[in-house]
Amino acid sequence: MASPFPLLPLESHLFSLLLSACPPQLTPRVAGGWVRDKLLGLQSDDIDVAVDEGTGEAFAARVLAYAAEHGIDLRADPTADPTPKKARTAAPPAPPAPPTVAVIQCNPGQSKHLCTATARIYTLSLDFVNLRSETYAASRIPAAERGTALDDAERRDFTLNSLFYNLRSGAVEDFTGRGLADLRARVLRTPLPPATTFRDDPLRALRAVRFASRFGLELDPPVRAALGSAEVRGALLGKVSRERVGIEVEGMLSGKGADPKRSFGLLAAAGLLPAVFPPPPPPHFRVGEGGADVETLQAAPALSPPPPSLPEILSLLPGPFDPSLPRTLHLAFPLLPWSSLQFDEPSSKAGSKLVKRRALPHYAVRDGLKLRTADADAVQLLLAAVPGAKG
Repeated sequence: MASPFPLLPLESHLFSLLLSACPPQLTPRVAGGWVRDKLLGLQSDDIDVAVDEGTGEAFAARVLAYAAEHGIDLRADPTADPTPKKARTAAPPAPPAPPTVAVIQCNPGQSKHLCTATARIYTLSLDFVNLRSETYAASRIPAAERGTALDDAERRDFTLNSLFYNLRSGAVEDFTGRGLADLRARVLRTPLPPATTFRDDPLRALRAVRFASRFGLELDPPVRAALGSAEVRGALLGKVSRERVGIEVEGMLSGKGADPKRSFGLLAAAGLLPAVFPPPPPPHFRVGEGGADVETLQAAPALSPPPPSLPEILSLLPGPFDPSLPRTLHLAFPLLPWSSLQFDEPSSKAGSKLVKRRALPHYAVRDGLKLRTADADAVQLLLAAVPGAKG
């Protein structure tokens, strides 16, 4: 069967190798983002191979063993022109070491909920996993077990990420029955009811915003409603590490296809800004003279009137143009309501009575999102320059 989208020559070589190494009872599939991007006409290097028999690690090892047995060199691109470009006087670089299988253990803090085998084949980095189902308890860390392709599709975040490319049939498989239609209609929908999807893993609420902005998608009305629920806001604050929130926000600011203006607009419309920029928890701060009162600290950050234009901001800042300024502006603007607020932070040293005065926006970026100190400093300086804001 012809592929539903054109394959690069390197992809064709890779998939032929994977099929040649397969035992008859195993069906290898490429899952998720690679299928989505190919259907959108985008190039993707994110190749995740899912198998329905054995483990991803065992299949990856089988592929490497097959290549070694048949004298196939996996270290170079087989489609590259072998003709030397130009004679070199220097000694040629040493050839890369033969590929091996590495195993990434479960790491819930980095959203790795199942062991994943990785290998570099034909200059491509591949992940190998087995099809699985997931169940969640009190945390956002699922218990994973072997499942069917339908189980695997339904446990994914959005229907457009639940598609498979079957290497045996050459067909795209849509086990939820909605992925292909949603991709054509540019609609972001969840395979399961959105309240269930976001309750299982609240970080998916921020991923919904990032994907909708990146691909120009409309939020399915039930998804929009679930994003605005108090349950999702509470779960983001209680179940997701600030590091993971910061990674998603960074993706909204500067990731592939990022549209920070729309991202922060969606966050504001859904009422999620308080979960993205939470104030210091009361047990960990004291309000000092001239500092913020408790009610102000607990007030939600919000998008005020439209931000000043970039030229207007640039005219207020000393020094040359900073290429990171647009990113900083988008990060700073939701914090305008806090621009003049400070709080007294007790020392972390046991028994110390020392306190230091901190600006609330600086805390929101550095501690609330775990971004770089340089980012927090830049946001604070920018807020001081914004008309109507006090530094």
